[in-house]
Amino acid sequence: FWGRQSVHDMKTLQEKSSFEKKELFAYMLNPTETEKKFNDVRVVKGRPKWDPIFQSIAKMHPKKNVGVMFCGNPFIGKDLKKMCIRYSSVERGQLFRLHKENF
Repeated sequence: FWGRQSVHDMKTLQEKSSFEKKELFAYMLNPTETEKKFNDVRVVKGRPKWDPIFQSIAKMHPKKNVGVMFCGNPFIGKDLKKMCIRYSSVERGQLFRLHKENF
C-alpha cells in the first residue's frame, strides 16, 4: 500500500498499488533496464536526466504538490533540491518537495 493525503481531513489514506513491493525491491537489487516505471515510482540505473523527468511529472500532476523521495549520495540530493526549486511554481499551483536521507 502507498499513502495518499486526503484533501478533506489531511489524514493519510492507503491505496493498493498495481504492483507488489517485492517486484519493486527485486528490480532495485538487480536492474536490467536503464529505467523502469512502477506507476509513479521510477527506478533509474545510472545518472538520470532530471529535466525530462520533472517536466513529465509536472504535466501528469497539474496543480498538485509532488513529493520527491531520495536516499543516496548527497551530491545527487543537491541536484534534486535544485530541480524541485526549478519546477515548483506558484502560478501553476505546484510545489515539488524533496524528502531525502543521505548515507
